[in-house]
Amino acid sequence: MTSRSIGNLRGSNRQRERCNGCGHDARGNPCGSSAGSAAAVAAGEVKAAIGTETDGSITCPAAVNGVVGLKPTVGLVSRTWIVPISHSQDTAGPIATDVATAARVLSAIAGSDSADPATNDADKHIADYLAALKPDALKGARIGVLRFATGWSAATDKVFEQALATLKRMPKPRGNKGCAESSGTSLLCCSTARAELGSSNGR
Repeated sequence: MTSRSIGNLRGSNRQRERCNGCGHDARGNPCGSSAGSAAAVAAGEVKAAIGTETDGSITCPAAVNGVVGLKPTVGLVSRTWIVPISHSQDTAGPIATDVATAARVLSAIAGSDSADPATNDADKHIADYLAALKPDALKGARIGVLRFATGWSAATDKVFEQALATLKRMPKPRGNKGCAESSGTSLLCCSTARAELGSSNGR
């Protein structure tokens, strides 16, 4: 199955609504031109894959399929053999089952390539991306719950609410007033966003 065959964006809003984990649901639209890579990761065919992105073609399929996608800074990863839409935007990047795997893949693909002048300085910027990950990176962060994105599928909403309940059950630091927090991470239930943003997503 190619990215083109499952990444067709001509579907209706209702087709997109059905898709939450499209590696497991062929009826939905997995979003974006690197959808084949994201769907393969979501379906468990591979632990990681490579996508290419101008604007959203890695990050959108990753989000819709429930996996991790990263668009590196242009010039960090070679664009050799990539047919670009925009020379100033296009780049390859990892799509993976988790952040650590994405970091490992980025470490493998980053670097200078004599065939791509944009990467001339890439070797100077290579880092140990896996070692740079911090287990407490979300401590103190505020996590918004996008209520306007729910309501499309009862089955999906049920899983969504179960995950939200799990976060709310996590220990809350002292001084918390009304916000559920997980290890110092505040969880904000943005129910008002549904009314404010509903018209912008075709609903």
